[in-house]
Amino acid sequence: MTRNRLVGTWLVSIVILAVTAGQSWGIFEVSLEAGGASLEVSGFEAFPVIGTLIGLQLIAILLSFITSPVVTRVVGAVVAGLVLFNVGDVLLNAWSMVNLSAQRDLGDRTGIVQDIASSDFVIASSVSWWSSAYLIAGLLNIVVLVGITIGWKDLPSRAKSKPDRDLPEDLWGDQK
Repeated sequence: MTRNRLVGTWLVSIVILAVTAGQSWGIFEVSLEAGGASLEVSGFEAFPVIGTLIGLQLIAILLSFITSPVVTRVVGAVVAGLVLFNVGDVLLNAWSMVNLSAQRDLGDRTGIVQDIASSDFVIASSVSWWSSAYLIAGLLNIVVLVGITIGWKDLPSRAKSKPDRDLPEDLWGDQK
């Protein structure tokens, strides 16, 4: 694999991470007294650090083009650790952070801050599978970052070109 393909894979994993974080992780049906609409909480609302990690990775990609491979490997290792910590945090606290974000949003709408479980304004709530998809995308991103950390120095920047085999041999070169 070349550096360009690895950077492309890194970008794809970041896009998948951003898409899964931007989707609705929790949906809360709100009573008419609180506005009557559904309240949706995305991963970016529940875990604001996700946006920071995505931005940090985009900056790391830009740095990989202008710095030495050692810097890219160190930054990849640091970012892999941060993403691993974030994936663990999401794994352990996703539902409670989604509830807390919904509680804040509902408090902004009504002026009354109540626990979502005992709130008079919440009719129904549901959890989507996007938080699980984010965990899978985060693990994919960690695998890519570990690949960058381990093998960035040894990768060529471009694929080796194949020798031209279509050219005819120099038959008269030996008789000069």
